[in-house]
Amino acid sequence: MGIGLCLLAGMSAVVPKASASDDATWAKRATPFNLSCPSRDQLIWSPDRQRSIELLCIKHGEGDPTYSLRLIDKNGGSSTLPLRDGAKELLWSPDSNAFFINGSESAYAGFFVIAYQITSGTPHEHVITVQAEKDMVDAFPPCKAANRDETACISEARDPQWNMSGVGWSSDSKSIFVFGEVPCSSSHGGIMCQVMGYRVDAANGTILKRLSARQVKAQWAGMMGWQMHVPDPPVYGTPYVPH
Repeated sequence: MGIGLCLLAGMSAVVPKASASDDATWAKRATPFNLSCPSRDQLIWSPDRQRSIELLCIKHGEGDPTYSLRLIDKNGGSSTLPLRDGAKELLWSPDSNAFFINGSESAYAGFFVIAYQITSGTPHEHVITVQAEKDMVDAFPPCKAANRDETACISEARDPQWNMSGVGWSSDSKSIFVFGEVPCSSSHGGIMCQVMGYRVDAANGTILKRLSARQVKAQWAGMMGWQMHVPDPPVYGTPYVPH
């Protein structure tokens, strides 16, 4: 089994790497963050070499360090932003005016992607996965899944928090390719590990195109940092009706 990948039979799960690596986890062309608190801060250059992102490490004695990012432009201007816990990798847009960050809260769930657009030298965060998450709930209703966790399916339907990861940018830098996945946990019953792909507007998350799991594998394999397996079809049971 390859480092950082959990390839379950018929499943597509990705397990984030536990330590620094030269290889990205989700977006093949992304740069992984060096979270070992190196003596020299890591620099991640934009494609046009006019900007860079500096990973800043702040040590706290014997405790775990904290990290932030500093955007530096060619004229020496800079802007600092916090780095979310669990952030793992960064991918610049082709036009160097935006970037996204992938990360995870655990080994199988809580995968997230955050997009930033740079305006007047300052990065602005954009939420881009809300529509995709709602669309996945419509495609794979949690309370209809066989062997589901009945106490969790209602809250999941309202606020799924399913795995969302960026795998690449469109050539015009206006949209992001997002890999959506129901976490590979038995609590999700017959819909565990189900996959959808979304091309979303990089500024507001509007869904521009939907892809099935097979289409994702066929069209996005070259952008993905792992070998995706197409999951088995979902299995549904009697819909749950709250009393």
